[in-house]
Amino acid sequence: MCLACRAKENPETVDFTITQLQCCPEVTEIPREFTLLTQLCCGRCPLLTSIPREFTQLTILWCYNCPLLTEIPREFIQLIRLYCYDCPLLTSIPREFTLLTQLCCSYCPLLTSIPREFIQLTQLVCYTCPFISITKEFTQLTHLSCSDCPLLTSIPREFIQLIRLDCYKCPLLTLIPREFTRLTELICFDCPKLTEIPKEFTQLNRLNCSDCPLITSIPKQNRYQYLKKEEFVPFLSFSDKVKYTFMYVKKQYLQEEIRYKLETQHNESYYAPDGLGAQALFDKYRDGIK
Repeated sequence: MCLACRAKENPETVDFTITQLQCCPEVTEIPREFTLLTQLCCGRCPLLTSIPREFTQLTILWCYNCPLLTEIPREFIQLIRLYCYDCPLLTSIPREFTLLTQLCCSYCPLLTSIPREFIQLTQLVCYTCPFISITKEFTQLTHLSCSDCPLLTSIPREFIQLIRLDCYKCPLLTLIPREFTRLTELICFDCPKLTEIPKEFTQLNRLNCSDCPLITSIPKQNRYQYLKKEEFVPFLSFSDKVKYTFMYVKKQYLQEEIRYKLETQHNESYYAPDGLGAQALFDKYRDGIK
């Protein structure tokens, strides 16, 4: 039983001055008395329908698997980090959250846009939000990750601060702007209309391109080591449908290091014979927002 549940049953046993609270799956509502909260985690809360508007001191909010949550109160203007995972009824994010630097939206199918006012964003993750659009105002972004975004056709050229860019299953994405010369990591997975990797990307430490059949060549840099096809076999699928599959890594990421990481976690699906190994590898070594 979490503090939120205990506060409902025995409020005299709870310290309402705490600043961090994690809710359990049994919670149905969060008592409004926790007004000093700065961090709140609502994870796997199938009965939670709302979050009290009184929590105006929140700076970090996690909402994970909250199927009945329909909104995030606009009073949370102190938010710096906001993570929304699997909130199918969430339709918007209040434009008042202008202090946000990190935003993650995953499996929020009704979410259609990210407010232009979020100009402080440095990290933005959009997974399986099929109608979402990304505007050019987010010029401070250093990390952008997009997955299962069927309407995404381009990435604004104004994002020149990008250091890391991940594009997964973006079927209409045709190009990556040459202006992204600060990129150190680029991952493109299942982007069938993407035609090239600009030669201007000379700062890359890691470059992965898989299931991008129109990319027929990648500029080689002296500081890159190309891992041959047979060296990929344990963890990358080479189906007949994929004409070109590349994985370039900087010298510090040698074959031995990769194999060691895979062998020490052999219980995971890296060796999946059905071709899921590539996606598992990418997911595992993609740095999440801290």
